[in-house]
Amino acid sequence: MSFLGLGIPEMLVIGVLALIFIGPERLPGVLRQVFSAYRQIRSLGTEWREQVEREIGADLRSLSQDVNLGLEAFGRNVEREIQDVDHEIKLAQAEALNDTAPAAPADPNFPPLVPPKPDGDADEDERPRSLDYRPGL
Repeated sequence: MSFLGLGIPEMLVIGVLALIFIGPERLPGVLRQVFSAYRQIRSLGTEWREQVEREIGADLRSLSQDVNLGLEAFGRNVEREIQDVDHEIKLAQAEALNDTAPAAPADPNFPPLVPPKPDGDADEDERPRSLDYRPGL
């Protein structure tokens, strides 16, 4: 049993001291006042906690709804991007199978591929370049 964080031995010591200092005539009235004040303080604390929970709860529900809507929109965008990439892959596979793929536009960051000379001697500047070749490295 605990009252204000005090155990039974501490409460007995306080009771004996109260009996000595307050006196047996006034002790019942003082105890009523102390318990009445304690109940009022607990009631105020409960009301305050409930009000804070209501206020914060409304804000948290609103925030939760906003986050959920944002996540749903993000999920739809990711799904749409995945479908677009899947469609592009299927088109590229179909073009590769048909062997009618159009030539890709030249990328200004990479030099064009140059086939080797028929005699097998490739100049330093005219050697074939792989797609992962990066000049200057």
